[in-house]
Amino acid sequence: MEIFGYSSHLQRWIEVGNSGMFRPEMLTPMGFPPNIRVIAWGLSLERPTMIKYGISNIRDLVGPRMQLQLIIDNPVLQYSGSYIVRCDLGVDGVDGKHVVEPPHIFITHSLQEAKQLCKQLYPKPVLCTYYSSSMDALEAYRSLVC
Repeated sequence: MEIFGYSSHLQRWIEVGNSGMFRPEMLTPMGFPPNIRVIAWGLSLERPTMIKYGISNIRDLVGPRMQLQLIIDNPVLQYSGSYIVRCDLGVDGVDGKHVVEPPHIFITHSLQEAKQLCKQLYPKPVLCTYYSSSMDALEAYRSLVC
């Protein structure tokens, strides 16, 4: 199964979710018996964000080309439920605006817990973005997907 959302900015449908079967050689090292079959499916966060904000290249949203100002300018949208926390640890010394290290991502139960965890784990200031992963967020997400 593949799930698509329409981007009026790109004037085309883009994939926002996918599903499939795990290959047996992936399951064996995890200790699954050979007769077990595993399916997986999921929705992305990045592609619906691209649709909502009219971003045409995913590399402008995540990765080394991402402008940190995009995160700074967009405050946390709070829902009840768990928070997914993304901490960007490295910034390009050339212009001070591009992420150079992959972000660290973890899950907490409250925004305050997320902020405390960031302070404990990273003594130097880091840029942390908090995403809600509650069902309310899923409802908001669904409104972006056709």
